[in-house]
Amino acid sequence: DKCIAIQKKLFSAECEKELLNLVESIFEELIPLDYSGLYIYNSKTQNLDLKLAHGFSEEERLIAEKTAMDRHPGKVFKTGTQIYVPDTENDPDNNTVDSPRTFNVRTRLYQPILVKGKCIGVFGVVSKRPDAFSDLQKKLFEFVCKVFGKARLNLLQVLEIKEANKELERLSLLATHTDNAVIITDKSGKIEWVN
Repeated sequence: DKCIAIQKKLFSAECEKELLNLVESIFEELIPLDYSGLYIYNSKTQNLDLKLAHGFSEEERLIAEKTAMDRHPGKVFKTGTQIYVPDTENDPDNNTVDSPRTFNVRTRLYQPILVKGKCIGVFGVVSKRPDAFSDLQKKLFEFVCKVFGKARLNLLQVLEIKEANKELERLSLLATHTDNAVIITDKSGKIEWVN
């Protein structure tokens, strides 16, 4: 029931800001958050934009975004695999490189946001406590990241369709006020509108 409610909640978003607020509120219910950051890949800058920064000071947020590709978020983005460090003081894989924090980070959990097999971003949570996240919380975290990715893709597609419809409405309004025959087709030549 909880998973279905999460899906419904995320797919109800009508804009990206609302989607981000919803996913943050979901995580606050599921996992104790000292710090969390949701990064979305920006193909223009080829960097990870920090869209959500829970617990960050403005200075920490700026540093985290600027160095994201060189730290955990970048590693997770490039590999498409989760990083979980239950205790940074015992980290054989050396996954503890981080931007400055106001407290000592003991647990790290970074999850790729995958859409159709492609990584579009990364969500990370850290805690002051060692071994802070249970197996159930890690699975829920993974699930919410998957649903978020699908909901974001769906939202972007809906917004694209709405924008295309607005353009088509403007063109059809113009075409209805002419004496000439006007046919509007899609890229493949399929007729979409005739005056």
